Amino acid sequence: MIRVYGTKTCADCIRAKMFFEHFSIPYSFIDIEEDEKGKEIVYEKNKDKNHRVPVILFDDESVLIEPSLSQLQERMGI
Repeated sequence: MIRVYGTKTCADCIRAKMFFEHFSIPYSFIDIEEDEKGKEIVYEKNKDKNHRVPVILFDDESVLIEPSLSQLQERMGI
């Protein structure tokens, strides 16, 4: 299952969740403000110091960080 790491108030996180919901793509959301392990994953996947969200992990372990809608569409083949 796709895992979306972010915060409840992050506009890019909300947009990513809406994308998956619109296309009925199953995903789980991990709020890094409430989940310490989730926060560690975000820090690990961001190679820089900005710690951007959302961090989206796919079943094949590929990662998108703060993707645009077009990047999500391309990745999902939509």
